[in-house]
Amino acid sequence: MSASVAVKRLRGSAGTLRRFVFRRSIRGSLMWAVIFGVYVLASAGGFASAYPTAQSREQLAVTFGNNVGLKVLVGEAHQLSTVAGFTSWRALGILSLVGSIWGLLLATKWFRGEETAGRTELFLVGRTSARAAATRIFTAFLSCLVIMFAVTASLIMVIGRSPKVNFSTGGSVFFALSLLAAPAIFLAVGALTSQLVATRARAAGIAAALFGAFFVLRGIADATASAHWLRTLTPLGWIENLHPLTGPQPLWLLPLGLFAAALTGLTIWLAGKRDLGESLLRDRDTAKPRLMLLKTPLLAAVRLTRGVNVAWLAAIIIVATGFSTIAKSAGTAFSESGAAQKYATKITAVSQATGVKVFLGIVFLMVMTLTMLYVAGALGSIRNDEAEGYLDNLLVRPVGRLQWLFGRIAIAVSVVVLMCMIAAVGSWAGAASQHASISFNAMMLAGVNAIAPAVLVFGIGLLCFGFVPRATSIAVYVVVAWSFLMQMIGSLINLNHWLLDTAVFRHIALAPTTDPNWRIVGVYGAIGVACALLGAWRFKRRDLETA
Repeated sequence: MSASVAVKRLRGSAGTLRRFVFRRSIRGSLMWAVIFGVYVLASAGGFASAYPTAQSREQLAVTFGNNVGLKVLVGEAHQLSTVAGFTSWRALGILSLVGSIWGLLLATKWFRGEETAGRTELFLVGRTSARAAATRIFTAFLSCLVIMFAVTASLIMVIGRSPKVNFSTGGSVFFALSLLAAPAIFLAVGALTSQLVATRARAAGIAAALFGAFFVLRGIADATASAHWLRTLTPLGWIENLHPLTGPQPLWLLPLGLFAAALTGLTIWLAGKRDLGESLLRDRDTAKPRLMLLKTPLLAAVRLTRGVNVAWLAAIIIVATGFSTIAKSAGTAFSESGAAQKYATKITAVSQATGVKVFLGIVFLMVMTLTMLYVAGALGSIRNDEAEGYLDNLLVRPVGRLQWLFGRIAIAVSVVVLMCMIAAVGSWAGAASQHASISFNAMMLAGVNAIAPAVLVFGIGLLCFGFVPRATSIAVYVVVAWSFLMQMIGSLINLNHWLLDTAVFRHIALAPTTDPNWRIVGVYGAIGVACALLGAWRFKRRDLETA
């Protein structure tokens, strides 16, 4: 490339930035669009097949519609006895939460993560201002959302043409638009928080805290009749009020659009008010030296990861204890409804499953999913230390590669064990507070059982880290997402067992609904350890690979 051509491209770096962000984001966007479509297919097709009669559908509507725990988690249901009502309730409730997390993580990556890494600076050396760069990033996000909408809407329209489903074309399009509202809102939220603080971790933490606050407000509004007005204070409530497929209320798109536009405009304005690398809430320029936990690489890793680890432990306490406090009422609902029993039996793979243990088994499915997500994040952090060159600062000292790697493994495994044990104790305490009949020993065994999937996923991730380091994060997240998706889809429709067997949850027992299968726990552990050792062996012998 000649110097003149390079200069011309540099001067047009605003457009280059937009194309760069779009190319790096579109693959993930398309993947999520397909996942959204598949989840809608599973919800609609599964409901139509599993509950073919009006009686079974009414029974399901009464059971699930009056369950406070499900209202808090998924939202308030409307016309739950219809395919449209069930699909709208289940898909919009779950996918809005998933899409929100994806949106805030993507936004903080491009607005703060790339800036912290020094890559945004490469685009700002030309004729590009900070505000122009922020505008181009938002333009790239908008392009991704438009393509996601087109793919999701097309898939839902194809699904809706089935005689058993029968969604209108307009309803399918509005449903797709509703599904993408949450990702759009939290892209703007993540972009704004990235202007406030100096690191991506803090920006994502503030955005996640806002998401938690919005979720709590929406949950209280749905669970308490006298507090329905709280739904008007949270974007997640506005999304729920859209009522796609069951009486569309497009007027609620107005506050959603205004909110996203206001956050976008404020982000662009703030981007031009600060220096590159700075933030509105500035860190102190000087501080007293704090040398605690810096004597060894292991202790330094503990210090650097303690914030994230404590946050995960706190989250698992809230999830396990919070949901277990409604285990008795939820268990009663499962016992009294044949439709609910059928649904629970498919999720837990236990015939004639009823009562408190069924609900706690579903809670531990959530716990196992969270521990696997923690593992994915821990592996991403390990890979990031290598990719960003941080590991070099340790290896130039008398520190071996395996010493560093096994230290990080020890920290992550310890946190996984703590998460599962805390979940067991919290679940027992929450259930016991409602006088639910569940033994402490059974819950502790369920906690031990929940460790196995995380160990397996950790081993798979370390194997990727050793042989294909750049694919580590995406490979692990794909394993987790695929396993959860197959578990949910398999609970509604009959899929080929070879396909279901590829999911991690397929073989592990959902204790305490049933007794742990210690043979499977041992197999998962052995495979995980073997993969980890092989990955560590390869890591010791390969060259370091930066981003």
